[in-house]
Amino acid sequence: MDMQIRCKMRILIILVLSLFTLSSFGQQLEDTLVKELFTRYNVNGSITLYDSKTAKWYFTDSTDSKLPSLPASTFKIINTLIAFQEGVISSVDDTFRFDNREIDTLKYGYRPSTYKDATISTAFKKSIVWVYRDIAQQIDDSMYLEYLNEINYGDNEINSESIDFWNYGDFGVTPVQQINMLIKLYDRELPFDKKFQSSVINIMYDGKFEGHKVFGKTGWTRYESEHIGWWVGFIDVGHGSIYFATRVRRPIASGSNGFSESRKMITLELIKHLLGGY
Repeated sequence: MDMQIRCKMRILIILVLSLFTLSSFGQQLEDTLVKELFTRYNVNGSITLYDSKTAKWYFTDSTDSKLPSLPASTFKIINTLIAFQEGVISSVDDTFRFDNREIDTLKYGYRPSTYKDATISTAFKKSIVWVYRDIAQQIDDSMYLEYLNEINYGDNEINSESIDFWNYGDFGVTPVQQINMLIKLYDRELPFDKKFQSSVINIMYDGKFEGHKVFGKTGWTRYESEHIGWWVGFIDVGHGSIYFATRVRRPIASGSNGFSESRKMITLELIKHLLGGY
């Protein structure tokens, strides 16, 4: 049996076990607020939550939580860790040179504020694609697959015409996989040096909500006829953490007005409503 078949069998077994675990311990959220929030922002999708205090999963759509899709810029979490571990970068202050390169604005949008030298910290926070494409050019596909298999993250479909396979191609990650990765990151249990994991958590800092620190990463790409938007991360509440993976979709034909904000607004309103006891 070759390596590719073994890898796919391993992923299948993990997904089956995940399905059993989630159906046994997860809680499907049937709430008027959920429908109202998605309708308000004209999106479809799901929010998956994990409360470490009670070890309980919450779903707005348990089926969607197990379906893979392109992770877009949320993959910068893993990408930065791999870049650290492989010596591509040594600090979040490492600077990448823009050097007046050409940018495919049809594919990545027109973002002139990002067309200049950038540190890893800035590239992470502002989702500067060209920096992470430069990083990917220095990491072999075989190395990506080795880490992704060890983390149990994604479906291994990283072959793509575009070097940023996390934005364009057939690579897919599920909301549940996002949260399982984040739990290990928070505990510094991913297969990377602990100091690298701490550095990535630091650049994930995204302000405060209800007095609690929020750490996260957004993502946005297009696949076939849809916009796909993500916000993944956790809220540190002192005696526990609330992990979240929000993925929203909208037909490209319906435009993008309000789509970017919807990822965070829906997530925070639902967390406030459901877990306001923290």
